[in-house]
Amino acid sequence: MNSAEPGATANSELCETIVSLIMAGDSRGEELLYSNFCRGLRFLANRYCPEYADDCTHDTILTVCRQIKAGQLKTSAALPGYLNIVLKRAAWNKKLESERHGGNSEVFDTLVQTRPD
Repeated sequence: MNSAEPGATANSELCETIVSLIMAGDSRGEELLYSNFCRGLRFLANRYCPEYADDCTHDTILTVCRQIKAGQLKTSAALPGYLNIVLKRAAWNKKLESERHGGNSEVFDTLVQTRPD
């Protein structure tokens, strides 16, 4: 027996428990999801977009909870990878959003500074 199997089984069982609780509408599932994955998600978010790490982490958890309730996650064992993909997309979107707003503020600041009084 491989020593990695018990941990993998426990992780798979945890993911199954989380998904089934969330699908049943039990708030304990969301709490389990947050308590078990928040630290790792925040670590990854710090790598992808450090200025918005907390926002990306919370957006990811909320999005995944909503998608689980809608039945979009087909295999509960895929939850960790699914979280990672959603986090990457959230980080990318935050980065694009900040660049859009950053560009607009530069134009605004330039216009304000050059306006004759």
